[in-house]
Amino acid sequence: MLSFIRMSLMRLPINILCLSIVALLSVACSGSRSDEVVARVYGHKLYRSDLAEIVPAGLKGEDSILLVQNYVNQWIDEMVLVSKAEKNIKEDFSRQLAQYHNSLLIYAYEQRIVGQMIDTVVTDAEILQYYADHRDDFILKSPIVKSLYVKMNPEDGGFWRMAALMEQYDMNESAYMEVQRIISHGVIEYSFDNEDWIPLSRLRGKISDNVFSDPHYFRRSHFSRVWDSTGVSMVHFFEAKLIDEYTPVEMEYDNIKTIIINMRKMDLVNQMRQDLRRDAEKRGAVYVM
Repeated sequence: MLSFIRMSLMRLPINILCLSIVALLSVACSGSRSDEVVARVYGHKLYRSDLAEIVPAGLKGEDSILLVQNYVNQWIDEMVLVSKAEKNIKEDFSRQLAQYHNSLLIYAYEQRIVGQMIDTVVTDAEILQYYADHRDDFILKSPIVKSLYVKMNPEDGGFWRMAALMEQYDMNESAYMEVQRIISHGVIEYSFDNEDWIPLSRLRGKISDNVFSDPHYFRRSHFSRVWDSTGVSMVHFFEAKLIDEYTPVEMEYDNIKTIIINMRKMDLVNQMRQDLRRDAEKRGAVYVM
């Protein structure tokens, strides 16, 4: 009976084959594991138990059929190529395969140890110390700014007051609150980036081209205004940092935290390897001819 089912399945078109496989899989999942061949390419065989491992529990209907169909098609394409390569390439890959197996095994073990033992808590003091010790690693490659951007219709009642407020060199809290009040009455668009650093390039088209072309712009001005047919774009610059200046530590916070944790991982792995070597030598398990 199994032989008849196997022969029948091998003659079915791929889409009907996959539908049949999915039906068989649902039976197999509730009973004993079956190693029935569902596809063959030359001497290579694909077993029903192989497919059972790729279909997630609970996946049914067209989704499961499509998943199986894609897998079977990919397997057939791969085995056709493998079969051709086996006939034409006589090189022995057993050494490389053994090395690859060892690498995967070591990596999986190290990841497990790291996951169990790594300390992922990084204090502000550690981040600041790392930043101070490696400042030359944090150099800007493009300008960044803290800014306030507003676009308004010049005919709006609050336009000229807004312009006067944003032109102030030092926008105090009172001026800032008045800016917010004018915005609440309606503007074309705006963005508050007064606390977060953003790339200057994000404001391209909203500020004067002189800001990009003149490297000394921010020494002379903290304000830009551009008129066009859709309104007036105004930007007040609270702070600016240019190319080759140090990146602010707050921008590098997450990056430095990742670096510190990765350094801990490497230290942990290196220490583990040394401990394992010493333990093996102590036990007499290491012998050099």
